[in-house]
Amino acid sequence: MNNYLDISALSTLVPALAGAPQVAAVTPRTALSAVPMPGVAPNCYALDITDDEYHGSCPGASSSALKKLLRSPAHYQAYLSETDADTSDRKFGRAVHALALEPAVFQDKFAVWCEGRRAGWKYEEFCEQHPGKTILKEEEHHRAMEAVIALRNCPDFPIGSWLSGLPATSTHGAVPAARCEFTIVWIDEETGLQCKARIDAHGCVPQPLAMDVKTTDDARKASFLRQYMKLHYDLQAAHYRAALKAFYGVDFPFLFAAVEAKAPHATGIFGMSAAMLANGEEKRRFAMARLARCAESGVWPAYQTGGVQTLDVPFMGRFDASAVP
Repeated sequence: MNNYLDISALSTLVPALAGAPQVAAVTPRTALSAVPMPGVAPNCYALDITDDEYHGSCPGASSSALKKLLRSPAHYQAYLSETDADTSDRKFGRAVHALALEPAVFQDKFAVWCEGRRAGWKYEEFCEQHPGKTILKEEEHHRAMEAVIALRNCPDFPIGSWLSGLPATSTHGAVPAARCEFTIVWIDEETGLQCKARIDAHGCVPQPLAMDVKTTDDARKASFLRQYMKLHYDLQAAHYRAALKAFYGVDFPFLFAAVEAKAPHATGIFGMSAAMLANGEEKRRFAMARLARCAESGVWPAYQTGGVQTLDVPFMGRFDASAVP
């Protein structure tokens, strides 16, 4: 359960941000034609755009790009120029996202192929009949459905009023539905660089909450923590929270909803300690400062090792003949 928010209380909450101050519309630094929705911070806005538009046409530093900068500026530059392969794991993850958070639009984004191997003239014809859609195999669709059912059966997964909203009653005001796949673009105050984020889901209630859905091999806390640190989910959360703070002017608690990709699709819902939040913010600030320096100098170095490095045997890798049976 999230350390900072009692999710069970969400059904009784009423909007607190309806009267949040708005700034005049700005001219966004983007080639997109979508009309921007202004946020609280100057030069911050939200756009109603597709995944493809976000990744292909919307400029700005994303959390994925900042993660590359933690490795090196050269890796960041390579990331910008490479064509990302759309793997089966990525397709499956997107399917889980859509079914869990936006089931009404699933058919607009996905098509299910039920005739075996994805090859041959029948499959090519099927793709032509569903342009722009992600094609799932029947097994992948069933597995994604099972994963989402497991998530929605998890007592700590914030469903019901948080995702769908509530109409006004005699005892409380209307609770707006969570916003899903919400794109925010803003200017980082410290560096002056444009940033962007596309947030899985967030609710604008008196105690706001943002959530990211992750598919995983192992949703146990210790195992997910290793994935969390390896893939810098703390930096991602810091970046998304910065986006939401710029748009709404308030701090958002953040949850990760993890579900295993294979049966029995065990789940885990994870909040972040104050130390974890600070660690993610420190990573983000380091990456943003590095990006600003490299953009100004035009120099994008790889590793700077300072000469030949000596490898040593780590403690856990030391050979002990006496331990060999």
